[in-house]
Amino acid sequence: MSYDYTRFDGVFSGALNDEWFYTVGGFYRTSDGIREPGYQSDLGGQVSARVSWLTDAFELDFSYKHLNDKTSFYAPLVMQNSGEIRELASLPYDDGTLLSDDLRSLSFFTPEGRVQRDLEDAQQTRLNSYTLLFNTALFEHVNLSNRTRFSSLNNDLYTLMNLGNQTIVDATSRLQHADITEFKRHFANSALRPRYLRYSDNTLVANPATLNGNGLVTASYPLYSRYKQQQLVNHFSVDYLDAQWSLTLGHIYARSDFDELPLDKWLGALLTDVKHQPERLDIVLVDGQENVIANFTEQGFLSYAGPVYLSGSGLSQSHSLYANIDWQLTENLRVDLALRNEHLNLTSTLLEGVKSYTDSSKATYSHYLPATTLRDSFTQNALSIGANYQIGDAMAIFARYSDAFEMPRLINYGNGRGWAKSEEERVQQDFGQPIRLALGEVGLRYQTADWQFSGALFETKFDPLPLTVYRGAATTQQAVSINTQTRGLEFEFDYQYSLALQFRAIGVWQDAGFYGIPKQLPQSEFNGNQITRTPELQLRLTPEYKAGPITAAITWSYVGKRYSDIANRFALPAYQTWDLFTELAVNEQLSAQLEVKNLTNAMGLTEGNPRDDLSHQEAIFYARPIFGRTIKLSLSYQF
Repeated sequence: MSYDYTRFDGVFSGALNDEWFYTVGGFYRTSDGIREPGYQSDLGGQVSARVSWLTDAFELDFSYKHLNDKTSFYAPLVMQNSGEIRELASLPYDDGTLLSDDLRSLSFFTPEGRVQRDLEDAQQTRLNSYTLLFNTALFEHVNLSNRTRFSSLNNDLYTLMNLGNQTIVDATSRLQHADITEFKRHFANSALRPRYLRYSDNTLVANPATLNGNGLVTASYPLYSRYKQQQLVNHFSVDYLDAQWSLTLGHIYARSDFDELPLDKWLGALLTDVKHQPERLDIVLVDGQENVIANFTEQGFLSYAGPVYLSGSGLSQSHSLYANIDWQLTENLRVDLALRNEHLNLTSTLLEGVKSYTDSSKATYSHYLPATTLRDSFTQNALSIGANYQIGDAMAIFARYSDAFEMPRLINYGNGRGWAKSEEERVQQDFGQPIRLALGEVGLRYQTADWQFSGALFETKFDPLPLTVYRGAATTQQAVSINTQTRGLEFEFDYQYSLALQFRAIGVWQDAGFYGIPKQLPQSEFNGNQITRTPELQLRLTPEYKAGPITAAITWSYVGKRYSDIANRFALPAYQTWDLFTELAVNEQLSAQLEVKNLTNAMGLTEGNPRDDLSHQEAIFYARPIFGRTIKLSLSYQF
């Protein structure tokens, strides 16, 4: 398919003199988007520069990076499951989207006042980053290094999302829902009938049952999220290098000031039809002559308030001390040990939007509750130990065990308090506790003149892994902590059949399961089920041919069956894709590349609806398909 993708990349580097060197590079691109919404939201670029001073005594580098880039955010599509998962005729799986020009520019009521949002803004990232690196040899075996980076980052995301699958409804029956019936009671004329009115051209929908060939309507939820961050990271280390062993001692300081945390700002609910580039629909009451008497919705808005509207700021500061030792114990045995201690301080301030109602009884967020602030600190230790034993010239075995952690995040407090189901739950919210994770693996490497193989048996445990469970648009989400355990086998294989032909294979098989769902929850019966969106088997096979100026490769990828829900009732089918790559070197400077992704235009689902309940099995549902076939031609010139 064509989506008007254009990209320019350039890099210039060289020496200013014997000690000073420079590199300048960047890219700029534009695109209509693979799932073209009717406007352009993929464009932007990056420029970076680096100056290096290299002497016999030290190295000093200064680099600067500027990024201003917009990328589309594609929400899941409506799919159907009647024994076999298929697309809707009105909404192609390969290039369809539920974004459109009709939904593009909207006005919202917020605690900050009336604001305008444009879907063309999509997800925009603006970054300025400055890095200073210093390396020097203090003594014969001792090296000192220090890297300091300061970054100023702004990220704005505005898109339309889906919530529970129950928001996809039959268009005819939607007109009979209780909210419409209640609305009719306000009018003395009992003969008034509810109808759909297209907002774009102010025409009535003749027959809702045949709307777009599927007779469906859905609710889309505008979501805005922003974070504005200044970050300082300093990494200092000292290395001692000997013939048989090395030791590294280091300290990392990280400080992040968030003027705005990326918390959810749900801006309302819009009623649309279900098709590629959908349109807003109004539900209106008409008389016998089909004159519009009253509007139930306004410009497609069912509500001006989504599930939550949260705003916040915060400060994160951490100090990490670590030590790594690498020791060649014998000619064949090498071991390494790493220790790390991290102390983290978090401060988060939260503002929660309060719902009010407009003159037309539409919910809106009019103001904030008084700000609340939480401060807490955490200290954790991590350990990693590994060994490699060389059995002979061609074979080695290795093993590793890691006991690590994931620290709480600043947004945990805001999201937890904002989505709490009761006042009692709200006051109990905090940052949560660090997540402990353990990784163990044992493997084999074998290499000959023609082929090499690396494989490992592994086990990974999260204790616990917090999951966010959405229960649709009308009710709150729930945080559930679930232990997980994954055991499996991963491998890489390379075979050089001849100078021109080689073959590569990568794969992983894993048994990934949930454990420890609290017994008080009815979903505890799902303990032992397969982790959602995690296939048991993934394979990637690539034969490559290279002779003279021509390189050609084709890659076959297989992704096994996944489950969209913890109950493992809603299976996402296994799928396979083919990708093609060819390159022609015209001369030493000029080359041309042709790349085809998803050559057969296969349909593969990466996830079902992540914003639905712990278990679901609907005939009509939201899912996120992979992109359809795309073809890209590029030229490269080196000088």
